[in-house]
Amino acid sequence: MKKELKTLNRIAIGSLVCGGFLLFLYALFAYFLLWQNTFLPYIDTPTAFSSLTPASALLTPRALLWVFCGMMFMLNGFYLLSFARKQEFKEHKTFVLSTLLSDGEQLVFNELKKNGGVLTQRELYGALGMSPVKMHRIIARLEQKGVIKAHPFGMTKKIVLQQ
Repeated sequence: MKKELKTLNRIAIGSLVCGGFLLFLYALFAYFLLWQNTFLPYIDTPTAFSSLTPASALLTPRALLWVFCGMMFMLNGFYLLSFARKQEFKEHKTFVLSTLLSDGEQLVFNELKKNGGVLTQRELYGALGMSPVKMHRIIARLEQKGVIKAHPFGMTKKIVLQQ
């Protein structure tokens, strides 16, 4: 998972750099058009905009495409960075929880995680081979620590992993 997060971070940073470059190009284009009354060399030729005023040259489809693509790259980069941070936070939280739990609590935590985060108390002690009393004590400790939430569910409890 670490390798995927590093790759995701690199893609996000690349996207931010690309978007920033496109927006910088548009700002440079606007500066030369509005304040210098010239066109950028090698990017646009004066013949392409000879009939346009400098302000209307900034609103051509090509110029607006720079802005749109730059903004899309920037939004994509920010979204990917926030997604990567959320995944890293989940990994760190799982690691910290797993190091702070006792052996029995860790078994229950891993079993819940393996089954999508929701099981009944009866399914838990059946899957782990623990007595109902021991399972009840472990669930009470995990609930005190804020790792799980237990809800009444018929004659048993539904255990939900809090993440």
